[in-house]
Amino acid sequence: MLLDINESKSSIISERIKYDKAEVVNVLMSLGLGDKSSNVLQVLRLEKRDNSGPRPIKIITFSSEFVLKKFTNVENPRYRLYNDRIVLQRESMAKLKMELADRKSKGVKVTIKHLNGPPKIVNQKISTFPFT
Repeated sequence: MLLDINESKSSIISERIKYDKAEVVNVLMSLGLGDKSSNVLQVLRLEKRDNSGPRPIKIITFSSEFVLKKFTNVENPRYRLYNDRIVLQRESMAKLKMELADRKSKGVKVTIKHLNGPPKIVNQKISTFPFT
């Protein structure tokens, strides 16, 4: 999934698809993955088209690992790239976030961590480093 990529203004679907694929290739080139752009099989915009902002792009490749591994090593605030999640994972994370908000509202210092498996709510470590 790739977020924050502007959409084509064209009303012709084939032109919008070409534009999106070119934008994805440009992102891969900017990450130093130009040679991997041939691995992109399909580019899809998700959700209905409206004027609230650019829709997410789903990138279908032979293997998403090459993009995600490279992307995590590059600090590029312009693009947001993440793995697609199944409905069960999204629902689980939504419940976890609701529980986190509930516990924080009670004054408990907690956060969500991804440690060896599914994300969990854990206590925040309080820094003992004195600020001077």
